[in-house]
Amino acid sequence: MRKCTQAIHIRNSPQMRRNRRTQTRIRSHHSDWHQGAGRSEEEEEEEEEEEEEEEEEEEEEEEEEAEEKEEEEEEEEEEEEEETEKGKKRKMRKGRMRRERRILRAAIGVRKKNPEIFTIFSLKVKLWLIPSTILQDVAKVSKISHRDDNIQVTSRMENL
Repeated sequence: MRKCTQAIHIRNSPQMRRNRRTQTRIRSHHSDWHQGAGRSEEEEEEEEEEEEEEEEEEEEEEEEEAEEKEEEEEEEEEEEEEETEKGKKRKMRKGRMRRERRILRAAIGVRKKNPEIFTIFSLKVKLWLIPSTILQDVAKVSKISHRDDNIQVTSRMENL
């Protein structure tokens, strides 16, 4: 009688755990070997069918898991996009407020140097509204382009 060459520890190796099909084959080989391999064709066909069903079930489970992972990834991407949009809006708001404060500081500086300059301060607008001739000096001091400031200030003056 030949000796069984398949070792039991092979079944428990990580490679065999990953590949279930070979693991079941090794188990069936062991059981066949030790039982004398006296099985009928019907039993072999039944086992093959069972193995095929198991493989199909495993494939279906893998597909379901892949779909779930894709859905989770899509949800995470959507959340990240929402967060970036919120961050952009926040940055824009911060930038606008920073620009307004910079114009305010520059206007106060210009006013201190030239007290005769006519300025209007509105709490609603939170800006010193300055005539366009003075606005050029303010733009130089605050390092903002004159056109942007002029447009902002005139539009805010129209709102008043």
